[in-house]
Amino acid sequence: MSEQLSLNRVSIKYSNTAAVTNVSFALPKGEIGCLLGPSGCGKTSLLRAIAGFEPILDGEIKLKGNIISTPSFRQPPEQRSVGMVFQDFALFPHLTVQQNIGFGLTQATKEQTAIRITEMLDLISLQSLAQRYPHELSGGQQQRVALARALAPDPEILLLDEPFSNLDSVRRSKLAAEVRSLLKRRRITALMVTHDQDEAFAMSDQIVLLDQGSVAQIGSPRDLYHYPVSIFAADFIGAGKLINLEVDAAGNLLNGWGKLSSKQWSGKNGGRIKLLIRPDLVIFDKKKGHPLFIVEKLFQGANYLYHLAMADGQILSCLAPNEIDHAIGDELPVRFKLDQAAVFKTEST
Repeated sequence: MSEQLSLNRVSIKYSNTAAVTNVSFALPKGEIGCLLGPSGCGKTSLLRAIAGFEPILDGEIKLKGNIISTPSFRQPPEQRSVGMVFQDFALFPHLTVQQNIGFGLTQATKEQTAIRITEMLDLISLQSLAQRYPHELSGGQQQRVALARALAPDPEILLLDEPFSNLDSVRRSKLAAEVRSLLKRRRITALMVTHDQDEAFAMSDQIVLLDQGSVAQIGSPRDLYHYPVSIFAADFIGAGKLINLEVDAAGNLLNGWGKLSSKQWSGKNGGRIKLLIRPDLVIFDKKKGHPLFIVEKLFQGANYLYHLAMADGQILSCLAPNEIDHAIGDELPVRFKLDQAAVFKTEST
């Protein structure tokens, strides 16, 4: 599979502060990637370096096999065939929808420009709003116009900087699905930046999780959710709880909750661990479950999200069907699906 974008050991520094250190990843043609992480982790610095707005201290960036950035060479942004969708959409308020879309088509004839604008209006389903101005559009419509403007020159890659942050949660989730569908239909390679894992999961084929400027983990949304490789990744991704437990040499949890597989635990001695328990791994089991007290209860339509207190005061969450309706203060009998839990060794005994 050909690489549309590749970064090899890229580092970025501002004054005496390292923003990004030794980052490598690649995006094949037609794949949607995501730079995910908390504020200040370096994701926007990387996006700006790919766009050509920031120099790199070390490494190289390639687009379609061609070097576009090294420490001694930086191809100008306007020569990179990169489309950019900004956080605030950055539409020109004095231009209509069709004029905004056609703004970057400077090398095309008038006839070619008109044809391309019509194609983009069809793509984003805003043909009837071509003569409106940005202030006459909803947030979702403005986002689609910004997307069409970035795609109109047919870039090699589309970069999206926190593209849904200005929208409410309902519109954000709907538009993320629409944008993903649009990009996948056209086999457009894209890389987005977000700190919101729901957006990352909804949009991405591949996630690059960053922690303090370095890569913490790279993988599909499913891989990062089910198979985190570090406590940081486990804590950042998903709604799970990291529970402190003790295990013996054979992998038995000393609180009687079950046994870890040999793949999860192969210590010669017992030890202390952190066990990542997602809400969907805590199963209501009236016959074999351990009774835990309900300390909080949230209705989520098809499910209840229960927060449960263990005997030592640690809190874990359980996602249960809404017919399992218990009150705060009641006991809820549950068990763990241990075979799907991530285990992190913290101390041997």
